[in-house]
Amino acid sequence: RAGIVTENGNLSAVNIEVTRHPDDGLRIRGSVKLTNATITDNVKAGIRGTGDLDFNGGEVCRNVEGNLVVSGATNLQNVTVCQDNDSDGPDDATEDAGPNSGDGNRDGTPDSRQGNVASLRGASGQNYVTVAAPTGTALQNVRASGNPSSSETPEGVSFPVDFLDFTVPVSPGGAVILELFLPEGTQTNAYYKYGPEPGNTTPHFYDFAFDGTTGAEIQGSKILLHFVDGQRGDQDLTANGVIVHPGAPAVVAGSG
Repeated sequence: RAGIVTENGNLSAVNIEVTRHPDDGLRIRGSVKLTNATITDNVKAGIRGTGDLDFNGGEVCRNVEGNLVVSGATNLQNVTVCQDNDSDGPDDATEDAGPNSGDGNRDGTPDSRQGNVASLRGASGQNYVTVAAPTGTALQNVRASGNPSSSETPEGVSFPVDFLDFTVPVSPGGAVILELFLPEGTQTNAYYKYGPEPGNTTPHFYDFAFDGTTGAEIQGSKILLHFVDGQRGDQDLTANGVIVHPGAPAVVAGSG
C-alpha cells in the first residue's frame, strides 16, 4: 500500500513523484538517495522509516500523518518540507488548501495561523474537516485516521468522514466544547467513539450522544463535542489536564 518500500537494500531515485497513496509515500530501511522528488498528499506519512535519507531538491508536503517521520541520518538540501507553525498537527500547506480559502470555521483568520483551529483531509485523503476549540485553548496532535477496529463496527453504522484524533489541554477536571465542521452536504445522525468508558474499560464502540454533560450534538454539517477531563469521551479516563480523543461522525441506518 505504500508508494515505495525499501527493506534492507539501497535506493537511488531521480525526478520521481509519489502522491496520494493510501499509506506512506516512501517507507525506508537502508540508505535512500532522492534527487528532485515530490512526496505529497499521501494518506499516512510522506517519508517514514529507520533508514538514512539523502534528499537533494524537491518537496514533502500535505501528508496526513506527517511529512518526515525518519529516525535515521537525514541530509536535506533544497528541499521544501511544509511546516506546522501553529503546532496543531496539520502542516500549513494542508490548512491553507482547506475550505473557504483556508478558513474552515469562517472566523476570518486562516486556520494555519490559529493553534485552536485545525483543518485537514480525512483519512481517505479526500474531503476536509475542521475542528475548532475555544480561543485560548490549544489543539495538539490533530490527525485523521482509519477505523480503529473495523471488525467490531456495530451493524448498520458507517463513518462518512473517517476518524479524527486530537488532544486538548484543559485544567485538571475541566470542561471544553469543540466545534467540528464537516464537508458541505455531509449527512450524519450520530457520533461514535472507540475506547474505554466509565463502567467498561475494555475498548469498544459506543454512541457518544450528548447526555447533558458530555457527548456530541449534531447540528447539520456542524457537530458540537462536549468533553470533561477524565469523564466519558476522554480516552484516558483520568482528570490529568489533557483530553484525548479519537472519534468519528457516523450514520446509523434506520435512525432519524
